[in-house]
Amino acid sequence: MHKPYNKIKIMKKIILLIAVSIGILTAASAQKVKVESGDLSCLKDVAEISLVFEYPEDMKFGKMTLQEYVDEKVKEREAKEEGSGEIWKNKFYNDRDRYNERFIENFGKYSKNLFAAENNAEFKYTMIVKTTFTEPGFQLGFHSKSSTIDLEINFVETNAPDNIVATIKMSKATGVAHPDSGERVAAAYANAGAVLGKYIKKNYL
Repeated sequence: MHKPYNKIKIMKKIILLIAVSIGILTAASAQKVKVESGDLSCLKDVAEISLVFEYPEDMKFGKMTLQEYVDEKVKEREAKEEGSGEIWKNKFYNDRDRYNERFIENFGKYSKNLFAAENNAEFKYTMIVKTTFTEPGFQLGFHSKSSTIDLEINFVETNAPDNIVATIKMSKATGVAHPDSGERVAAAYANAGAVLGKYIKKNYL
């Protein structure tokens, strides 16, 4: 009884993976990677790197601040069904786990020589990935807008986080069209991780 449904779920996942893969192939031309300061030649001497993700409350989310966006979405849903706003809010913040995982997975895959893991205090260097802007995008029938994110990435010594080795800024990392907003944005983090991994491998490893 459940086999047709499971096949549909599998096909949806395959289609999404294909869409993300196509996005990664074209993302490098759309995204901008700029070394603001410092030098990452030190990464030649290490085999692994720790990652920390920051989502500041004052970041821009579309045309609003993050807090304004969350408050508006919660209000919209509560007006339709009591309690649904808090459910949406919890999912919205929990989606960050998905963003982090996608970024780490593709960064490690495309940098090849660097093993990446979140919050590992034993690694010599840490990447602090701070999101400064998010365009969540939308999909309404045949009308859609892809998500995009801007990132500021500081490379620091894990045991001396005030010592910033280098700063990289990434802009216009693009996601894919998808009815689920979390999946749209997660694809942008996947693309950002892939492009940054390729960039570091080409220039520093």
